[in-house]
Amino acid sequence: MTDIQFGFMLGVAFGGALVLALVLVCYVFGQPHRQNQTPLEDKKDFPKGTVEKVWVDPGCIVCDLCSDVCPDVFEVTDKDVFIKPEGEFHPEAHSKGIVESAVGCPVSVIKYKLKAAEKEAR
Repeated sequence: MTDIQFGFMLGVAFGGALVLALVLVCYVFGQPHRQNQTPLEDKKDFPKGTVEKVWVDPGCIVCDLCSDVCPDVFEVTDKDVFIKPEGEFHPEAHSKGIVESAVGCPVSVIKYKLKAAEKEAR
């Protein structure tokens, strides 16, 4: 092997290692660090309460967020999202998932009504 061939092979190996290192750095620093993120329901302005009713306004873009977050309530088809019949779920039991789906909806078409707050006993 000549010095030129050796130099070429060394350059290719070094260049490949450099590209690999660059890709790795971009991947690591480009990713959100989940351990540092506050869960949505723990944020101060996250609505708290028991959901009484849920519905979806027209305009859904079928992103599947709601069915991923709360599959017991939302059913997504190729063209739209549907609320499952109330006999199959109880809104009260899925309040957290319903509110999280509504807050996370990119087009804000998921709507809900919270139960009226109970008065404190005196």
